[in-house]
Amino acid sequence: MLDLWLKAFHFVGLIFWVGGLLVTTRICAIHAAEVDAAMRDRYHALEKRFYWGMGTAGFLLALVTGVWLLANQGFGQLDAATQGGAFHIKLTLVALLIVVHFMVLGGLKRLADTQEQVSPGKFKAYHVFISILMLASLIVVLPIRQAMYEKKVQQNAEEAAENAAEAPPTESEASAPNTPNP
Repeated sequence: MLDLWLKAFHFVGLIFWVGGLLVTTRICAIHAAEVDAAMRDRYHALEKRFYWGMGTAGFLLALVTGVWLLANQGFGQLDAATQGGAFHIKLTLVALLIVVHFMVLGGLKRLADTQEQVSPGKFKAYHVFISILMLASLIVVLPIRQAMYEKKVQQNAEEAAENAAEAPPTESEASAPNTPNP
């Protein structure tokens, strides 16, 4: 039951993380093109709220629940998922998303400095890159989930076979006459 809650919070954290980054980069692109100082200040306040309030909070939630899930499930259960390298690809995509997360922070700091002009295209590129990383990681997760599901089904079938072999005959089986089938 704990694993289900952890997975749910992991997914919620991922949605907040990626959503916060996508909104932040879009606002940054608008901010970078803005010339009015009052509007630039408003955009900067919005960027900080979305980056820290949604993006970073979601990142921390996804990170903590992801590590907790790995610790709960143990690395032995990932054998079937890692044979094809899908889990390693997912971790690489997550690492790239973490790098982009901090690159967006650097862009926010440059935007806060009113002396330096930042290109809106840079934030639009971040926006697209974040979207691609998210979609790619979701596509990679599907084979992992399938492999873990198949391994669990196989384990359940083996346990059921062992339990059936060890179980004493039921009362109806013991009283049934042993007549051969015609």
